[in-house]
Amino acid sequence: MTRYLILPGVLVLVGTAWAAGAGGRGTGFLKVETPGLVVKLAAGKSRIVGKVKEVPVPTGRAVPFPAGSYKASSVTLFAKDKAGKLWSLQSAGRLGKLRKFNIAEGETTTLQGGGPLRVSVRVSILDGSDLTSEDFSGEDGPKVRPVRGAPYVLVVVRYVGQAGEEYSPFVKMGKRGEEYSPFVKMGKRILPLPVICILDENGNSVIEGLYRPAGWRGISGREIALQGREGFLRPMLAGFPERICVKVVQDLGPFEIEPEEKPKLHSVIPKAKGPKPPPEKGP
Repeated sequence: MTRYLILPGVLVLVGTAWAAGAGGRGTGFLKVETPGLVVKLAAGKSRIVGKVKEVPVPTGRAVPFPAGSYKASSVTLFAKDKAGKLWSLQSAGRLGKLRKFNIAEGETTTLQGGGPLRVSVRVSILDGSDLTSEDFSGEDGPKVRPVRGAPYVLVVVRYVGQAGEEYSPFVKMGKRGEEYSPFVKMGKRILPLPVICILDENGNSVIEGLYRPAGWRGISGREIALQGREGFLRPMLAGFPERICVKVVQDLGPFEIEPEEKPKLHSVIPKAKGPKPPPEKGP
């Protein structure tokens, strides 16, 4: 079985490091059964403010740990394509059943996750007063200034694994996890970001465009494009349908994606602001 990005010595160091602080507790074992899934355990505070120490648990081998309760801080899913190139997806948001688990003395706890992955789409309606120009990418030309009081639709995408863990749609490639964007080339290869297609309930195209990461910086002509929010953010112009479907188009290489049986309809009727009317009194 292939082990990804984990040196052989780590297998020994992981168990030794935890056993050193076991305080007389018995030992159990932790095994990540899903090929290519690396689980990182929270191991206290880091010297870096806002960070936690992480201990990676490699795939396919039972690693000794002191019995007790554990929390995962993040997971990474690796897979190789037919050409032998390594792809990876990083967790973002919920970790599902991988978040918390127990290791019993003398027993082996197994963790499973990964593919096939399910596409999860979240649709929100935002008011222009809650946005800034940095929330928009520069791909559409001049800097966009949100209109106060006008509605905007925001689409956020996650890929959900078999344990309920969520992955960011920003695929990485290479042993160092070099990330690609439409404006950054690594050699002759460009790894595309997701394309978001918004359709009405009859399947007619409404609008489409590139999905952007938060804090993304890229070069479009001589302009530096900034974006504060992750996702696909667009104004809801006149005639925008009240119910929409969202289609995600992305090259995920070797990762298996579950086909959608039926497109989900999202209601995008803007919510009225202001004080709520008092409840009606009965007779």
